[in-house]
Amino acid sequence: MRYCLYILIFAVVSSCSHSGQLHVITFNSGSSIISDTINTWENRLPIIQQYFKNQNPDIIGMQQVNFKRLRSLSTILPAYSYIVSQDIDEADEDQLNPIFYKTDKFRILAKSRFYISGEGIITQKDLVTCNQIHLITWSKLESIESGHIFFIFNVHFCKDNDDEDIISSALFLKRVRELAGNAPVIVTGSFHMNEASRTYRIIRSNWDRFLSIENSSELAKSGKNQKYPSYNAYGEEGMAAMSDYIFVNSYFDVRRSETHRIKKQNVYISDYYPVSVNLKFLFNRRMRQGNITELPWRNQ
Repeated sequence: MRYCLYILIFAVVSSCSHSGQLHVITFNSGSSIISDTINTWENRLPIIQQYFKNQNPDIIGMQQVNFKRLRSLSTILPAYSYIVSQDIDEADEDQLNPIFYKTDKFRILAKSRFYISGEGIITQKDLVTCNQIHLITWSKLESIESGHIFFIFNVHFCKDNDDEDIISSALFLKRVRELAGNAPVIVTGSFHMNEASRTYRIIRSNWDRFLSIENSSELAKSGKNQKYPSYNAYGEEGMAAMSDYIFVNSYFDVRRSETHRIKKQNVYISDYYPVSVNLKFLFNRRMRQGNITELPWRNQ
């Protein structure tokens, strides 16, 4: 009888220890280069499938996904559903920014997307292309297991204009605050910025002890290749750069962070390596240290 009681207690403790945990990946599905006959989507797709099978993430924020890729990704990820906005159409090229999530683990409470340019926030695309705007898909999710409610924002910063990126970053943070309020927030994305850039400093600025977002790789208790450039340019010499990040606010404990250098023979998983984090919801929020800065969107 006592042995059975021990087994029951162990099972309850084990279940509780895993409750409220999330495994999140950000993955840019990659550029298509006409002259590259090796790293085609068809050659890379089996590598992508095996990678996600091995990782078994709860949530995937993807960038540079068109309808062709979305259909093939949904086929190789049968345990997942995806979130895209209702304003998409077949003419969209590499602009879907889907959020894949495990169907049996989460309920969707809200979803949409918006666009940011140097001039402001756009709720409808209005005939603009990726090199003119930044794309953000977002959703409010509820964990079926633990009941936690949180927001995820999946970002593709497409432009390459430092001055406008700074404005866009401030507008993005403002919109996150408007939508998520005081809730837990996860941000996945391809930002095309390094940690020395002004854009990066704005995004992770310490404007609130609990609600401002931080780079999960800086918070992780363990990790691998955390400072390794996620953009690999399919091995083109001298082109590697930092690009892909996962940010979280103070509702999360970051257990592990990794940049996955996936390559099979001469075929890369993408010209962007995926980045993953293991998170756990905190019962008591973690207070951010350091000086408080001015709200980055005050003048926007």
